[in-house]
Amino acid sequence: MRTEELYSRLNQLSFVENYYVVRSKASETEEQYRTLKIYDDDAKLAEVNIDTPYMLRTTYSGFEHRNILEQQALLKILIEYSRTPVEKRRSEMYFAYYYDLNNIPHFIKRLRNRRLTDDMIPFAYFSTMSDEQMEKYLFTSTEFEDFPADYRPRFTPDSFVKVTPIEEFRQDLYDRFQSNNDEEIVDLSLQADDESKNDD
Repeated sequence: MRTEELYSRLNQLSFVENYYVVRSKASETEEQYRTLKIYDDDAKLAEVNIDTPYMLRTTYSGFEHRNILEQQALLKILIEYSRTPVEKRRSEMYFAYYYDLNNIPHFIKRLRNRRLTDDMIPFAYFSTMSDEQMEKYLFTSTEFEDFPADYRPRFTPDSFVKVTPIEEFRQDLYDRFQSNNDEEIVDLSLQADDESKNDD
């Protein structure tokens, strides 16, 4: 099961209200790993490791309070995902882009006549796009073979055209922009609480 399919199937479970990926470091090796945390409207339901097979956990109060059919539905999805080898979890869909001399990213897209072009798009703007708007910038790895030689991605750090799997791209957008917004919201709420105490 690919990670994108995992997200899609979680969205089909009516009792799952929210899920997000957290990056952590293993204390022994300092290697980073990603954990998907899953919640209903009141509590945590489960966790599954994105980068390690056979690593999931459902020993949370939120999971215990769901009925047996809901528990089985969620557990079936998580077991299937956890059994999938890590290399087969990655999406087949990629964003392709390069940086100009001003370090501004240009995202490559395919036009209706199958020709390629690019749009100069700041990463911040991508965070406001819908899934439908993003689709025209997505390519499979086999489609890269049709790129002009100078623009063909090599999947190496020194490649002129960079490629990023869709899941990593979305996570990077969240880390760059949404997480900062969440912190600002928390700060504003704390500030409001302090002001209300001062008024009292």
